[in-house]
Parts: sequence; structure tokens; C-alpha cells
Amino acid sequence: MNRIGIAAVVAAAALAHCGAAVKVSEAFGYDPEDSTRFLQAALDSPHREIIIDAQKTPWVSMPLVGRSNKTILFEDGAWIRAKRGAYKGISDILLRFSGCTNITLRGANAKNCGLRMWRDDYDDPAQYKHSEWRHALALHGCADVTLEGFSANESGGDGLYVSSGPGMNRGCRNVKIRNCVFDRNYRQGISVIGVDGFEVEDTELTNTKGTPPQSGIDFEPNRPEQALCGIVMRRCLVSGNEGKGLDISHCNSGAITDPIDMLFEDCVVVGNRSGFDYGNGMHDQDVHTDSGVVVVRNCTFKDHRQHGINIHKHFNSGGKVTFENCTFENCWTTDPRKSDIYLSVEGHMVGPPDAVVFRNVTVTQPQERSVLSHTKRSIPYRGHPTIIDGEVKRLVNGKETVFRYDEAWRRATFPFADVKMPPTLPRVPASLKGVKVTDVAPGEMRPCAALFVRGSAKYVFHAAKPGPVRFRFLQSLIGKGTYARARDIAVLRPGSRKTLAKLEPPREPEGGEVTFNAPKAGFYELAVSSGGNGMALVAATVPVALDATEGMVPLVGPGRMPHRRKYVEAKNRVWFCLREGEKVECDASSDGVETLGLEVFDPDGKSVARVPAVDGMECLQPTPRPGVWSLEVSKPSVGCYEDHRIGLKGIPGWLFVSEGRYWR
Repeated sequence: MNRIGIAAVVAAAALAHCGAAVKVSEAFGYDPEDSTRFLQAALDSPHREIIIDAQKTPWVSMPLVGRSNKTILFEDGAWIRAKRGAYKGISDILLRFSGCTNITLRGANAKNCGLRMWRDDYDDPAQYKHSEWRHALALHGCADVTLEGFSANESGGDGLYVSSGPGMNRGCRNVKIRNCVFDRNYRQGISVIGVDGFEVEDTELTNTKGTPPQSGIDFEPNRPEQALCGIVMRRCLVSGNEGKGLDISHCNSGAITDPIDMLFEDCVVVGNRSGFDYGNGMHDQDVHTDSGVVVVRNCTFKDHRQHGINIHKHFNSGGKVTFENCTFENCWTTDPRKSDIYLSVEGHMVGPPDAVVFRNVTVTQPQERSVLSHTKRSIPYRGHPTIIDGEVKRLVNGKETVFRYDEAWRRATFPFADVKMPPTLPRVPASLKGVKVTDVAPGEMRPCAALFVRGSAKYVFHAAKPGPVRFRFLQSLIGKGTYARARDIAVLRPGSRKTLAKLEPPREPEGGEVTFNAPKAGFYELAVSSGGNGMALVAATVPVALDATEGMVPLVGPGRMPHRRKYVEAKNRVWFCLREGEKVECDASSDGVETLGLEVFDPDGKSVARVPAVDGMECLQPTPRPGVWSLEVSKPSVGCYEDHRIGLKGIPGWLFVSEGRYWR
């Protein structure tokens, strides 16, 4: 045999050997103090199957990175355990797969093998900086994944995190989970940020506690393009979680979002704060979106501290949620006077309304009380309201009462008026190239419109030269929030993901200043995350704009804060520029209970459009002419001054927060 033939035989033998399963301890080694190097070598090796063999003590490890085309088998009693005292990075993950395909993790005993961390340690501020991202297992943009028969417990974040990877948008594909346990994790048992094809069967999601939301499973995309499609959960136990059991938080959906497709079947959801929660929202609230279909079938919900069902969907959001053959027992254990089911009802000015349907649903109560409560309004809805349909049977000490929700009930309960939205202008992409900046007071600290952003928002500012740029921020408390919940303010270059600096927001009731040393002249972004509070930029030394170029800006009333009346009564103006031939649309939205006042002024300061209380969606399109216009946001004449949004269309969505400081 010639040399080429010999080489081919050797290569074939090596390939055959790599196809056989190998025990990590035998092929690579084991160290009871730290086995990171052996585990990572096995993951990096050409062996398609590696066995984490049971040892007298766990496989102690630093963060590990998985690879494609790999099967990882856990023997009964085999644990990979995070190295104690390590994982100081806020995003340190025990086992991470990024952009991988064809992955299997399989255990011999779901209760006695898998991944474990040190949840209680990470909750100790004396040892660790607070974080919600120290996951046990993370899948970033992976496809064709099978997880079966093991545990992922006691993480400093999620037991399992499923999302897109760097530079990816849509998330993971074809993920199957069977007979697994996710217990005592810090943020969620499982977090699903984006996925197309996701099956969970015979799996336990239990005892999550640490940092919100603390749910059994949380479906929560970060961006409109991240999908929640092809999702099935069967025969799962969701129990003892500090937060919600089944949590669908679709608040970042938009016109480009794929409709949801979800089925929950034969699941037991017991002893959580609440049972089933579904909330959504839209960036383009004047555009109808189909939220898709959610079916909950043959499921049991019981012993929840709060509601069994809570659904809050935004107006102009369609879709259907159906409960079939479901039972609810002993919900609202903390307040037995409250209803088991709460539904928000919204008017739909564009597109068909959303629907919630009950088929063979039974609610067992400790005492007679309302079964279903919903949003109540003193005036008719704008557009056709949410359709509630079907019937619910109530049992109290053996007494049965049936509540029917039909057309007659809906007509009597939800009067509405048909409203047609005007044809809206398009959202215009923004560019900072070639703009001309105007600043009537360079370097001077000047007041800004005290509009309190809520959640995530961006400001854009212009530094005329290198050196310090000063801002004054003020927080307001919403609900049970604390000043500590707001996150650091990130400074970036527009269009970049690289953080140049982090500015700690003032955490005192009276607010305070923060300073950024601009390395050179030009534009920068301030990325604000208010942690559920309100946060306002109230003064700055440079031109600043609220960024509504990609969607409406989320705002909130002043909430709890010193001198609240001063801020409630204030009329806050923002400015925008029109060139010759441009048309503009000033948008504002509320939910009909939480409202705002809105007024538009032309370049001469003349009021050209006014809505004393925005109810639902308003799209004001004044007759345009070139110049600097202004939009005034104020306390409404009717309703509660709380959550609302504002934006621009037809022109780039720069809302300048200080008079005499703008660019065009």
C-alpha cells in the first residue's frame, strides 16, 4: 500500500474514533478543584459525543463555550458546577452556545445531573455586583438543539436563556426540551427572547427568586424582529416562583413583528405570584398588527397569590387568546375579594380587534366574588373594543353559577364609537450627516423640557468641541420603584453598539448633574433605562433631542417626587424643524385612562392644533411651512396623567428639548 493509501486508512480510523463517545475524565482529565481546562478541551475536540462522567465531587468550572455538532451526555450524579467565588463578570455564563447547530445535552437522571451554580452567593452584594445575566445555559442564535433529562439550577440569571446572537436578529430555531428541571434560578427558569420552533415537554420550572421578573418561563423579545413562533409547552409543572408562572411580555412588538404562535397544553401552574400573564405594545401604534394566536388547553391554575389570568394588550393590536378546558382554583390568596381574571379592553381604530375566548373554563372560589374584571371607562371606546367571548362556570362551596359573555353583554358593557384614522405619513430615516447645528447659548447650562421617559429611551446631543458636557437628570418614582432601579446611562456614538462611557444617574430625590468628557466634537447618544421609574433630562450645556426616529418615545407623568405639583402643572415644549416642501405628523398615544394634553405651535408661536385629552391615538397633521415648530405636552383636561407616547412622522423624529438649540 502506498503512502497515500496508508494516510487515508489512518484518517478514516481517526474519524471513526472521533465518532465514539468518550468520557471526559479518561480522555482529557479531571481536577476536583478546577476542571475548566479538561471540559473546554472536550468541547473543542473533534469527538461528537462526550460523557460527563460521575465523580465523587462535581466538575468545578469557569465559564465554558460549546461547539456545533456536539452531544454532551451526563451520567447519573454528574454535575458541572460553577466555581465558587468566580463569575464576577455580570454576564459570565456557565455554558454558552453561540451560533451553533446540531447540539444535544442529555442526562441520565433529570433530578441528579446537569448544571449548577451558586444563586445565593450572587444575591449577596458584599460578594457580587448585581446582575441578572449569570445564566446556567445560554443559546445565542442556535439551531437544532435538544435538551433532555438534566437540570440547570441555582443560576445567577436564567436556568436557560434562548435568544439571538451577536449580529443576529431572529433568535434560535428548532429547540426541543424534554424532561428537564429548572429550579431555584435567580431571574427566570427559562427566558425566551426570540425563537422559531420551541417545544417544552414534561419539564419543571420551579422556585425562581432573586430579581424581577422571577417567572417560571418568560417570553420577552427585546426587538420587533425577534419572533415567538412555533411554541408548544406540554405536561409541564410551573410552581413556587416568586413572579409569574407563564409570562408573555411582548412589549417590544411592532409592525414588522411576526404573529405569535403558542400552545400551552396539559400544564399545571401552581403557587406562583400569578398564573398566566400576557402584555404587549407597539412602537407604531397607528398601525394595526396581528398579535397572532395563543391557546391554553387542559391546564390547571391554582393557589396563586394574585390573579389566575392577566391580559393587557395595546389598542390596534389584534390576535386571539383562547382558554379551553381549563380550571382555576384559589387564586388571589392574598386578597380573596379580587377577581380571578383581569382583562384590559382597548379600542381599535385600525384593523380588527383582539379577542379573548373562554371554552369550558371553571373557576373555584373560596367565597363569592367577581370572576372577571376589566378596564372600565366613563366614555365610549374609540374604535371597536376587545372581544370577550364564551362562558365561565364558577363554583363556590358546591354552588354553580355560569357567566356568559356574548354580543348582548358586550354591547351593554363596552359602548364604542367608530373612529377612522387619517392616512398617516411615513416614518423618515434620520441622518446626522451634513446637518447644521444651532446653539444660542454655547456651553451654558439651560433648562430642558422635563418630560419623564419610562423604560428605555435615547437622547442625541451635539458637542461643539472636545471637553466636558454636563447634564442634569431627575428621577420620579412610579409604583413601588426606588431610585436605585435606574441603570447607568450609556454614552455611545450614533449607530454604534460600543459604549464610550457609563454615567451613574442621580439617585437622590432632588436629582443631580452628570458629566461626560467628549473626546472630540460631534454627535453622541445617551441610552437611558429608567428601571420602571420616570427619568427626565431637565438641563444641559449642549443641544439635545429626544430620539423618536425609530418609534414613539415612551413617557410617564411625574409620579412620586418632590415638588410633584410643579411638574404636573408644567407645560413642556419640544421643538422640531421643517424645511420647504416637508409635511409633518405629530403623534401621541394613551390608553384612554392614562392621558395627556397635546398642542402644536407654528414658527410664529400660534396654536394650530390642540387636543386637551388624548384618548387612544392622535395623528395631528398641521398645514406645514418652513421654520422651527413646537409640540407642547401637558396635564390632560380629563383622565390620569401617566403613561403616554409622542413622536413625529414625515420628518426625522428629532424632538429638541431646549429652545434655541437644534439641528437641521
